[in-house]
Amino acid sequence: MFFKLSLLGCLLPYATSLILNTPTSAVAGESMVVSWVAAPDDPNFALLVNNEGFSSPVFLPDDADIDPHASTEITVSLVDFPARSGYFLEARNTTDLGIIYAESAQFTMTSP
Repeated sequence: MFFKLSLLGCLLPYATSLILNTPTSAVAGESMVVSWVAAPDDPNFALLVNNEGFSSPVFLPDDADIDPHASTEITVSLVDFPARSGYFLEARNTTDLGIIYAESAQFTMTSP
């Protein structure tokens, strides 16, 4: 029991209320609006794109330190992504990308 409580205590600093909305219109080679809902204590985050077929998520360098309170959306470029299903977004810790704050549901990127 003590071990479970200790583990929970270690994870609490990384808990966020951040919600990444699932994109509704993603077109390969174009731009896409990414939006979220943040609580007052949610930290800045890095935005990554992932897919079941990727060996690791793709870091969006222009979106490495997003302040979730400065705005509720950003526009990202999808230039390097092929049309396919199974994409999802991840909001991660800006200094330790191994810490995931939120994930969107899966979405499909269509051809132009």
